[in-house]
Amino acid sequence: MTNSFLVKIITPSQESLYEEVTLANLHGEEGVFGVMKGHSDLVANLTSGIITISQRDKTIKYYVDNGVANVTADKVEILSDFILNSSKNDKNSINQKIADFKNRLQNHQEGETKHALISSQIKKYQKSLNYIK
Repeated sequence: MTNSFLVKIITPSQESLYEEVTLANLHGEEGVFGVMKGHSDLVANLTSGIITISQRDKTIKYYVDNGVANVTADKVEILSDFILNSSKNDKNSINQKIADFKNRLQNHQEGETKHALISSQIKKYQKSLNYIK
């Protein structure tokens, strides 16, 4: 009998994670909570912070800028419009992304909608710097 369950992390543009895991620690409105196989069903609002996904041999950390978690006994679906794998993104790479976005705004005539989207991304990356080492 296995004690793993499925975790899916989904953004509007992609599915960032689809893995069997043994533990997920999520940042809810009322604090951090852990999920293991067999957890009671719930829907929780997620706040900005690091979520930790543990497998038998490794741990993966993601920065989530708000979202929703749908938890069932054998699956957790995390929905957010901004997620960063903090194992693959350090402060230097995030600062480079911020600089690249700022250059796009300064060097190109973006439409009003595109400008707002890029500005929003800059703010989310800047906010992530408070959580990523």
